[in-house]
Amino acid sequence: MLDKNAALATVLARCRKLDPGQAIELLTWKKDRSVRIIRLEDGRLRVEERGFERQDFVVQADKLKKLLRTLIKREFPRSHKIRMTIHGA
Repeated sequence: MLDKNAALATVLARCRKLDPGQAIELLTWKKDRSVRIIRLEDGRLRVEERGFERQDFVVQADKLKKLLRTLIKREFPRSHKIRMTIHGA
């Protein structure tokens, strides 16, 4: 469990270390809303939003910070803690 205020920096640091095919998933405590970040073969990142809205984004690593900040505010508005899991490790 990550503190919401520290989640953005932690996730960005972990994303730099991901190998292609690996993913980081951010979930609410109840696990009913999530944001998943998947490293693609070409170095871009696929971001899947599943919660209040269902959207998929494909972004370069330098655009991830702004997108994640927006998604965390939208999907975890009243959360103080965010659950982070790494898949495909």
